[in-house]
Amino acid sequence: ELLYARFEVNVCMYQKQLRWSAGECTFPKKIEKGSSVLVPKGTHLILDTSPPPLGSLVVEGTLEVDPASSGLTLQTGRLLIRAGGAVVVGSPSSPFRGRFTLHLLRNKTLGEGLASSPLLGDRLIALRGGRLQMYASMRTLPWGSIVGGGRAGSSSLILKTAPAWQRGDSIVLAGTGPGGMSEEAKVLAVNGTKVKLEQKLRHSHFDEVALINRRVVITSERSPNGGGRIVAYAQDVEEIALQNLAENPSAPIHKKDTNRA
Repeated sequence: ELLYARFEVNVCMYQKQLRWSAGECTFPKKIEKGSSVLVPKGTHLILDTSPPPLGSLVVEGTLEVDPASSGLTLQTGRLLIRAGGAVVVGSPSSPFRGRFTLHLLRNKTLGEGLASSPLLGDRLIALRGGRLQMYASMRTLPWGSIVGGGRAGSSSLILKTAPAWQRGDSIVLAGTGPGGMSEEAKVLAVNGTKVKLEQKLRHSHFDEVALINRRVVITSERSPNGGGRIVAYAQDVEEIALQNLAENPSAPIHKKDTNRA
């Protein structure tokens, strides 16, 4: 059973946009873990809070992540964007500058009672004539050249240019020379061009390092059968990270028809 988002008449008349957190949207039942929710046609709902983990989310209107928000997480077993519907995070002219995670959940995590869901399978994003629009701003200096440090057993790097990285950022260091091994690390601190790492390096690196954090991340719980899927007629994404999607990691997005929006 879908919980249709209902709105007071005066709100619809005098506000073009409704905010999830402001009590402007009400539901017949309390939204709780495993709930199925529909955003109907003609509704422009601003997601400005992290709701409980949903069983299914069906969007026929517009669901837009608040451009002023940061650190929001939308968890759902399935996301279906129907014809005329849209999920929007940023735009080409105004890319999203906060942090947003869309996390796809397994049925096992959400609990029992989801067999009657209108969407088949779990950890699924499906676009049937709808639009998934995600534009995130690029972080400053997404990659840099290592000019010092970087030896196996050390926990610091010196870059050619000072990065605007932060504690907790994830980076990947390119392998050096034939047979060189790439390696991921986390930033502990940045002081000018010097980058302190949380752990010592296992290999030596003297070439390049790249920031792998993204402001917007689509991720999925994994199982022995793989991760989540995006099945789309078309999608519009830029500077977005995809994590733990698809049994075949090289093909997390299945495009059915590039001529449809």
